[in-house]
Amino acid sequence: MQTLMQWLERQSRTITATLGLVSEDVISSVARSRAEGPSPKAIATTIGLIFIGLVGAINLNTVHGLNFEFFYLLGCAFVGWAAGARAALFCTLVSGAFLFFAETTSAAFGSGWIFFWNSLIRLLAFAAIGWLAAEVGRLTRNLEQKVKQRTARLQEEVQEHKQTSELLHEALQLFKQVTENITDVF
Repeated sequence: MQTLMQWLERQSRTITATLGLVSEDVISSVARSRAEGPSPKAIATTIGLIFIGLVGAINLNTVHGLNFEFFYLLGCAFVGWAAGARAALFCTLVSGAFLFFAETTSAAFGSGWIFFWNSLIRLLAFAAIGWLAAEVGRLTRNLEQKVKQRTARLQEEVQEHKQTSELLHEALQLFKQVTENITDVF
């Protein structure tokens, strides 16, 4: 069965490449990503979207008047921290859609301008916080990498100092032997 699936996949790649529907670069990158598995950013984004979807489902099915904005914001910030600014912006848009549907279905739907400005400010705030979380996550990862590099460099220097200390100790021992036996030489 698996050989049949591999044969079908090869045939579909050949047909799409022959027809020019998809370039060979795209096909090879998709095959590479299948072999490597999903990236950590994709996993974090998926987890964030699932969380936002669950919060959205709860928000749409609960009594109107309950405020779930913090939970949406928490999901956007998590995705921004783990996956970057683009993923946080995508989660912000999904959160905005859920909040839009939750507010439009409520009986307290008021003036159109107030609703529009509230939604716009909310989206901007979510996007800004997601971007800030992404920047903090990026800076944290860079800092961790620099700490690892400098720690490795310091360990190498310590090793060099130990070797130099051993050579100095050997030289001192040799000098001590020479000075103790100098009278015998004369």
